[in-house]
Amino acid sequence: MMKNNKGTGRSFSPASFLPLVTMALAMSPLFLATPTLRAQDDLHVQYKFNGLADGASPIGNLLADGYSHVLGVANAGGTLCHPTGCGVVFDWAHGYLVPEFTFGSLDGKPNFPSSGLVRDTAGDLYGEMLIEVATNSTVGAIYKILPSGTGTVLHVFSATEGEPYGGLTIDKKGTLYGVTTAGGCAPGNGCGEIFEISPAGVTTVLFHFKNPVVSGSDPQTSLAVDAEGNLYGTTTDGGPDDTGNSDNPGYGVLFQLRPDGTFTVLHNFTGGTDGGSPNGIALDGKGNIFGFALSGGDLSSCALYDAGAFANFGCGVLYEFDTAGNFSVIHSFTGSDGAGPQGVPLILGDTIYGATQAGGVHGSTEGLDGFGVVFQITANGHHTTLHSFTGKDGLLPSTGLIQLPNGDIYGATLFGGHSSVSTNPCKTNGTAGCGVLYKILLPK
Repeated sequence: MMKNNKGTGRSFSPASFLPLVTMALAMSPLFLATPTLRAQDDLHVQYKFNGLADGASPIGNLLADGYSHVLGVANAGGTLCHPTGCGVVFDWAHGYLVPEFTFGSLDGKPNFPSSGLVRDTAGDLYGEMLIEVATNSTVGAIYKILPSGTGTVLHVFSATEGEPYGGLTIDKKGTLYGVTTAGGCAPGNGCGEIFEISPAGVTTVLFHFKNPVVSGSDPQTSLAVDAEGNLYGTTTDGGPDDTGNSDNPGYGVLFQLRPDGTFTVLHNFTGGTDGGSPNGIALDGKGNIFGFALSGGDLSSCALYDAGAFANFGCGVLYEFDTAGNFSVIHSFTGSDGAGPQGVPLILGDTIYGATQAGGVHGSTEGLDGFGVVFQITANGHHTTLHSFTGKDGLLPSTGLIQLPNGDIYGATLFGGHSSVSTNPCKTNGTAGCGVLYKILLPK
């Protein structure tokens, strides 16, 4: 969530652009041919979603397998839950997209996917969803999809537990980890929890964010786990600047949770040059943490860019927290080079790759300047814009980047694409479209 740098309340929430809707299963035999469109020298659009059986608006992390397939979740479209559909699990490879599963009636209730996927060694897929239990009333749940196509609900969260948000993490033993928003405090206070689900399906709450000032509040992204079983994550709100009301809920924290239950705040964000509203993080091979903060950074540069709703808050940062306990900002986004970094950082050697929700040099939408960019940043802070979205090739990147075994790097956007299908429910004027799956070419 975005806050202004004077603590006078929230005026913009980029997360609201990533619609929260969730799941049910049905195999679909439909194969959809993929028109490959060369957008610029650095980016190839691999698929333009139509909003029909193939889905619309991919969200969450993408998943790569050993055969150069890309699996993901679209949070609308499909053949159930008319008129807009409840979403699909898709599989893209070798020029074709297969809508593997259609959401909408798992356990006989309307349901909608709300995150990307993780997979265990047996090939089972796991994700987060919302189940509609009454009109305009939903609860969160974790689901499992077997390779045979059978789906099951592993856990349904109560109102006091909150809703799972941001995606799951899985370790080598098959244990799932995730976070909820709104749970762990008195009803209505919304602090959040960290949970685990064992391979046997037993759900355990590992930590309650009960004291926002001390531990942060409202975690909204997936966790990272190291070889020792330590969990790392961020909260969107909380920290010493939290005043206990919605006008100034703090700027978030970076934390560690050890297997013995010891919780440690590694960094309290201030909303200034160090960033605010931290989101995705990743560990490199040495145990250093790299992460994105949605806001903060160089507030003056972002304002000069006139980055729409980002202008008063900063365009965000890439930061590092090293194994010696040092926090440093590697890059502050200025708007023209991106605004609001999104997803989990992709670390390849000494270079970090990612995408921003807004910024760039093309267009504007929903109060934001620019349709988003794909970038690379070296460990010493050298930034390169690999692609600036135009709308026709996508807008509002909604996933982080992944690398396939063959070296190709993929990502997706929530909107854009300008599909030529006349029945496309996303086809209107301007920058419309149901989103795209793209491949980015790295500079040589």
